[in-house]
Amino acid sequence: MTKSQELQIIREAIEKLGVNSYCGPWLTDQLPAIESAIASDYPPEAYAFSIHEARKQADKIIGEARREAFKLERDSIAQSKARFDAADKELMRKVDAFRQILRECVNSL
Repeated sequence: MTKSQELQIIREAIEKLGVNSYCGPWLTDQLPAIESAIASDYPPEAYAFSIHEARKQADKIIGEARREAFKLERDSIAQSKARFDAADKELMRKVDAFRQILRECVNSL
């Protein structure tokens, strides 16, 4: 049996099952992944996920995104604090230099 024959059988099954069946809507949703898998010579399970598998994959991706967001927030807070501290030190250095200039002006009067 050829790839196109297999896909035709799946399309016919989708049509026969219809939208009011248990598997019809799911199989319709999976068809692009199945077609892509067959075209790439991969088993369809490498591309198509059940709802349960898709949810597990989504939860994994969300967890990784949350961890990355937490790390980015933590790092940005640390960088902001370091920049603020450096700016504060520079400001204090300039204020001290300005005070010294004022003292010299007062002393010269």
